[in-house]
Amino acid sequence: MMTREEELQQMLLLAQSIGQGVSFLMTKLLAEHVKMQCADREACMVETREMLEQALSSFWLHVPGKDGDEYDLSPLIRERVKMILDVIEGEARHTLNLAPPLKERH
Repeated sequence: MMTREEELQQMLLLAQSIGQGVSFLMTKLLAEHVKMQCADREACMVETREMLEQALSSFWLHVPGKDGDEYDLSPLIRERVKMILDVIEGEARHTLNLAPPLKERH
């Protein structure tokens, strides 16, 4: 029988693996979308990223605390998802031979 710590470690590894799989699929999806939808791939990449950011802005997550209060984790989760989107966009740009995003060109 596994200890609670071993169970949590196993759950963490599974969550990380799922995250890597979703990131891989999102990268492929973004690159294929840009290739198929637009003649101007740079403009399409920027527009698609803006759409993803807009969708993310409507995400919210409130969780109950042990003290009975509710906590809004939305800003934290949005910020972390944006970091993942940055990586996904970078990989898709590399796949399409596009320049890095403007914020990385400085």
